[in-house]
Amino acid sequence: MKFCTSIILALASTLITASPVSLSKRAPNADAVLATINQWLNDISRVNAFLNTLANNDPNAAADGAMAFTFASDEPIQLAALNSLLLPTDTAGLNAVGILTQVFPMVPAAFMAIANSGGDQDVISAQVNIINSVRCATVLPQIGVLFNAAAGDNGLGPQATPTGPLVCPNPPTLA
Repeated sequence: MKFCTSIILALASTLITASPVSLSKRAPNADAVLATINQWLNDISRVNAFLNTLANNDPNAAADGAMAFTFASDEPIQLAALNSLLLPTDTAGLNAVGILTQVFPMVPAAFMAIANSGGDQDVISAQVNIINSVRCATVLPQIGVLFNAAAGDNGLGPQATPTGPLVCPNPPTLA
């Protein structure tokens, strides 16, 4: 019995004094961050092109809205990808993810309303105003924060805040 107790105490002592292994250690993945940022910038560019066309009273707004919906719906996928590449201690990046997760549903919903509008210019105009308001004030600046957080966490340099449609060419930079 004394022998078993001594072994148990020796093992417990070793476990208590052993240096902890961090579960949050991961290899940086700069290539994945850049690929995700580039895909997201492509989505943003396509959505901007649609919004800029609507500024000129696009006669095909309903059909074009359905196409823009596809790109707007891809943005949350890029959000999830960058979220997975953040360090668990990156408060700015995680806060940006939280904010974007809350506001993103408004943009695809507005594009779907445009696609289903039957060309009703009142509906289209109201939905474009919602999209521009959300994207200019919140989405694009928070994407900039997230780009910089993910880049920094993975050994990359600063990233630019994405620009929006003509109504918001210079979103405020929160990064």
